Amino acid sequence: MKKLTSLFPLLFLVPLLASCAEEKQVYIVYFGEHKGDKALHEIEEHHHSYLQSVKESEEDARASLLYSYKHSINGFAAELTPDQASKLEKLAEVVSIFKSHPRKYEAHTTRSWEFVGLEEEETDSDVPRRKNDADDRFRVGRNFLKKAKHGDGIIVGVLDSGVWPESKSFNDKGMGPVPKSWKGICQTGVAFNSSHCNRKIIGARYYVKGYERYYGAFNVTANKDFLSPRDPDGHGSHTASTAVGRRVYGASALGGPKPGTLSNMAPWIITVGASTLDRVFIGGLVLGNGYTIKTDSITAFKMDKFAPLVYAANVVVPGIALNDSSQCLPNSLKPELVTGKVVLCLRGAGTRIGKGIEVKRAGGAGMILGNVAANGNEIPTDSHFVPTAGVTPTVVDKILDYIKTDKNPMAFIKPGKTVYKYQAAPSMTGFSSRGPNVVDPNILKPDITAPGLNILAAWSGADSPSKMSVDQRVADYNIYSGTSMSCPHVAGAIALLKAIHPKWSSAAIRSALMTTAWMTNDKKKPIQDATGLPANPFAFGSGHFRPTKAADPGLVYDASYRAYLLYGCSVNITNIDPTFKCPSQIPPGYNHNYPSIAVPNLNKTVTVKRTVTNVGNGNSTSTYLFSAKPPLGVSVKAIPNVLFFNRIGQKQRFKIVIKPLKNQVMNATEKGQYQFGWFSWTDKVHVVRSPIAVSLA
Repeated sequence: MKKLTSLFPLLFLVPLLASCAEEKQVYIVYFGEHKGDKALHEIEEHHHSYLQSVKESEEDARASLLYSYKHSINGFAAELTPDQASKLEKLAEVVSIFKSHPRKYEAHTTRSWEFVGLEEEETDSDVPRRKNDADDRFRVGRNFLKKAKHGDGIIVGVLDSGVWPESKSFNDKGMGPVPKSWKGICQTGVAFNSSHCNRKIIGARYYVKGYERYYGAFNVTANKDFLSPRDPDGHGSHTASTAVGRRVYGASALGGPKPGTLSNMAPWIITVGASTLDRVFIGGLVLGNGYTIKTDSITAFKMDKFAPLVYAANVVVPGIALNDSSQCLPNSLKPELVTGKVVLCLRGAGTRIGKGIEVKRAGGAGMILGNVAANGNEIPTDSHFVPTAGVTPTVVDKILDYIKTDKNPMAFIKPGKTVYKYQAAPSMTGFSSRGPNVVDPNILKPDITAPGLNILAAWSGADSPSKMSVDQRVADYNIYSGTSMSCPHVAGAIALLKAIHPKWSSAAIRSALMTTAWMTNDKKKPIQDATGLPANPFAFGSGHFRPTKAADPGLVYDASYRAYLLYGCSVNITNIDPTFKCPSQIPPGYNHNYPSIAVPNLNKTVTVKRTVTNVGNGNSTSTYLFSAKPPLGVSVKAIPNVLFFNRIGQKQRFKIVIKPLKNQVMNATEKGQYQFGWFSWTDKVHVVRSPIAVSLA
């Protein structure tokens, strides 16, 4: 894939060059924020002066400097020995120094917008109108887009693995000039020249220069693990989201469904999970005994007739380990036993695409790709090399029983077709990382979820659909899954919200999204996990995003720059702003004005403080009533339990009192485990809902 380095805000993606000296490594030297008293060339000279203090010559100092951060943060990247880094760390003005460890940044990013109510309804009189309760939703969607002017003038920064500018998705035909708020340049890079820049691709290197509307949103889909003084993304995204009012969104990562696997956990980042759409690609699997089931598939290949059916474990070459025999790993299948047959392969080791490649290599006519228990009922759709049907663990058991009991098992795989409303949506994907927040459990993460499974997206002409070297196919578009698919959905929605509410802060926009989110699916049932059981806020945060509702949330939980600095004090991050000193009495992290509440290890009454701001759409006078569904084992009440507002912009403070119930019997499993609930403020027009997560000590 072409790497658009010019689109990369090179704040922390430092070129990890191999050092000539064996012991040299790349370090980031961080000075904090700029004071605004130096020109750009003076900043770089200042950085050189620090390098000269530890290098043998001026030439060596200049040669070791890899990058000078002159816009968002004050610092530089350089090749240093551990001893040189240690000396620099002791010098005045140096806040911290950390190694820039080599990392592999993987891409994590259409029905989506219609699914969330933003698709414009057809106005052609020959097109029949939708005849259900979705009419109002689509009318609201049209009004929302019109009010937002389709995001005209809003700029979204992207930090990901690259871009293919030749894609039709980046064609700016019919669009106006680059927004006047843009203050950057068209930065050329590898396989990217100035002709590739247009109204859709601006192509700048720097993403912060002190302009309030320079970016409406900043989309981060490369995953990072920690919020700490040594976390580059934590420092940089804080500068972007608070110091100059940017909105920063991060993918929650792909570590699910294991608990505590989240990335991008800082409270100034909107952490986005991945969930499903109401669209699936359904094919069919027919067995020789008449058993027929609809299956997930987008395979372009077709079978002409029934073919013999075999189980991979029964057709492997000698020497394959027993636990690998069902996996269809490279060179594991015996062509003499596979040619012309449909092979049942199980997921686990190896890649899904790779299994199909192995079946093709061995001469197979098709593949049934079976989920194991760990995969649940979630079936990703891949561009396979042979006709393929994806099936759930229950169906796998039926197929295995058929193979064992039938003397001549046969199978036929039908090609896939697009089907809507086939199953309840959204549901949470198995791969989407889960909470709790392992860095600071006082902040409930993720924040929200958005479509991230089987998303139709523009694809690079320099890479195959499977991204495997043996795959020589080329595609303009591809079906892809990941939290890097869900994250851009939210960034796009925020660009629209920013256009409607240009004065809203990043915290206000996050609050609007979170407090108006869905907690139910399109069947009005609780959002489910990939296992079919109800999901919880550690999977979906506040729920599935609803952009049109977020435009008029009623109340928002706002947070100032100072509030984030105070929060930093609570987690021992004290070097964000050198001019700020932590108070002697540091407020607990759970008192950060967040739209959700998390209290770990509750063993006594805890009082959580919150402040809401009235942003009611044209309704300056309003009365909000409190209600709650407490987590198991605790009581939840608000003081006061009624909030009165008589003007837009008015703030009201309240306390949420969370108390463990001594008389409630809890079993050993429940005690120490997180329990979930919610509370809300309602004025008969708006429902401002916040999730609660509590674990009892």
